[in-house]
Amino acid sequence: MRKSIALLSIIFLISVAFFLLHKSEEPEHFVSRDSFMENVKLLHVTSDTVVWTAEIDRVVIDSSRNESIINNIMFTFHENNVTAHADHGLYDMVSDDLSLSERVSAKKDGFDIKTDSIFWDAGKRSLSSDSYVQIKGKSIFVEGTGLTITDDGKMTIKRNIRAITH
Repeated sequence: MRKSIALLSIIFLISVAFFLLHKSEEPEHFVSRDSFMENVKLLHVTSDTVVWTAEIDRVVIDSSRNESIINNIMFTFHENNVTAHADHGLYDMVSDDLSLSERVSAKKDGFDIKTDSIFWDAGKRSLSSDSYVQIKGKSIFVEGTGLTITDDGKMTIKRNIRAITH
């Protein structure tokens, strides 16, 4: 009788251990699929130079697509002297490209820029937009469709340009 109780106890303990070990794997998979961070501050450094900094309310990491979905973000692109804010964004963790969308605003050298979306191309080191763009300066208002800001700071509106000076 003692041998049967000992054998049943061993089988029970092995079953419990197997169940607990198997169960502990699932939360790790769940966490890695839906990881997120809140109140994030980032520095992006290339060749010992700070390229941009960011303050983000929430980042959701999608490791299966190598992307981060970002909400309420404030970026500073140091080389171009540009700060930008957007409600939403998508960061490609492989290419370092960044798309900002919804109520995008930016400041550059005394100019206020507003658009629906803007894209940072890390390879070209430039900002661009195909959306409607407004640029307000101290004595000028410019609007049009499409915008490019190159690595040397040159701004170009692509089409449907209208400018008012005062």
